Order: sequence, then C-alpha cells, then structure tokens
Amino acid sequence: MRSQFATSIQTFGIKGGRTYKINAFTEQGVYMLATVLKGEVAVHQSLMIMRTFKKMRHYINENRQLLGSTDLLNSLIQDNMKIKEEMYNGHKELKTEIDGIKENMVTKNDMKASMNKVLNSFIPKEELKQFVFKDSQPFEANVAYMDIYKEAKHSIYIVDDYINCHTLSLLSAKKKEVNVIVFSDNKGRGSGKLNQLEFDNFNREYPTLSIKKNNQRCHDRFIIIDYQTDTEKIYHCGASSKDAGKKVCCISLLSTSDIIYSIIDELLMHDDYIFE
Repeated sequence: MRSQFATSIQTFGIKGGRTYKINAFTEQGVYMLATVLKGEVAVHQSLMIMRTFKKMRHYINENRQLLGSTDLLNSLIQDNMKIKEEMYNGHKELKTEIDGIKENMVTKNDMKASMNKVLNSFIPKEELKQFVFKDSQPFEANVAYMDIYKEAKHSIYIVDDYINCHTLSLLSAKKKEVNVIVFSDNKGRGSGKLNQLEFDNFNREYPTLSIKKNNQRCHDRFIIIDYQTDTEKIYHCGASSKDAGKKVCCISLLSTSDIIYSIIDELLMHDDYIFE
C-alpha cells in the first residue's frame, strides 16, 4: 500500500516505509502545459519558461561544485518567483482579452430575436390571422375560434344562421364581461339547432348572450370583435363554427372593416329571436 501524500506505510518483515521518487514536471512537460492555451500571451509565457530552464541548466553546469551552497538556492527561488509573477501577469492579460471577447459576442437569444424581427418585417400582420383547416381537423378549428373570442374586450358579434350548443361551448372562452350578440335564424333540425334550455344555461354562467334574427340578410358568416372600438377586428368565416374542420374551410381577418358597418347597423335593428 502507498500513501498519496507521504512515504509508504510499514509492510510485513520490513521496518519503515519504502520511499519512491517524486513526480514533477520536466521542461518538456511544462512547455506542453503552457501551449494548451492559444494566443499571444500563451506564446510569450512558453518562451519565457524555455529560457528559464535554459538558464537553470547553464547555471548548474557552470557551478556544479556549488550545488550545496545557498547562492544556487537563492537564485532558483528568485527565478521561481519571477516565473510566477510573469505567469500571473500573463493570466491577467489573457483574462482581460477573454472578457473583451465575451462583451462583443452575439448570444443565441440575440440571434433569434434578430431573425424574428427580420421575418416580421416581411410578413404583413394581417397574414398572421389567416386560418385554413383541412377536412377532419375539428380540434384545430375549435382552437382557432376560441383564440378569436379570447381577443374581445368589449363585445362579440356573430353572423351565422347555423348555431347550436357547440357554438356556445366555443364562446365560453370569452372574458366574462364581454357581451355577445348572435345574428341568426337558427336553422337546422333537432340537435342541429340551439334550444331555449341551452341558451338560458349559457346566460347564467357566461352572461350576457342575446340572439337577433338574421332575416336571411347575410349569406356569409362573420365574427366582429369589439365593434367600432380601437380594438375592432372583423373575420370572414367560410363555415359555421359548429361545422368548422369537417371540411376544408378558412377564416380571414379583413383589412378594412368600415365596408360592412351599414350591414351590422341594420342587423342590430332586427328583432330578437324567439325559440319555438
């Protein structure tokens, strides 16, 4: 057994521990260690180390008879202190250079933010609100409608002749203080139509909902968010929300909304729908 930091322990039949030669860096080893770092400072330190070892060899060869004297010991100590000082100064210079490089480095987040800024400059904002659904994608369609309803801060107007309980379930995503008006003749058969019970239950939990007759005024379907306010948005819908995703359809944000103001104002004058 050998100790890691002293002589070996006493073994059976042998008094005292065995001693071993110590391990130390050679001139070549120190040079290899110094060249791990790349750069002007590292090269300077490597040259300084090689010159110091050369000086030590020359000094020892010329003064072999003085190996036991204190002059050689003092010289070696001074050389060692000089090496440490040079290496310390070199490390300080190298650290300063590295810190300067870090300050000028572009991070991954910086690159991502720049890329998004460039991409957004080429993509009109209106295009970010175009939804196209393939057939058999009802989940994606439902999420799109609910995201639109969540945008509303004041009101939601829906122009759609075909509504049912599913229409109301999507509207439940709205903020509670947002009022909803649906312009509809409530077409369909059986479960394909909204009934009085479903209407009342929704109003108790998510007030306030009202339904006005469409009177076959509009063929297309629209969603109007925050009508005539600063946050107004008008979407043209290719399908009823209750059927979206069953077939190919799309939802588009209109770039100009005032062209349908006269239509919406007329619809607001219609009578309330009465359930049969």
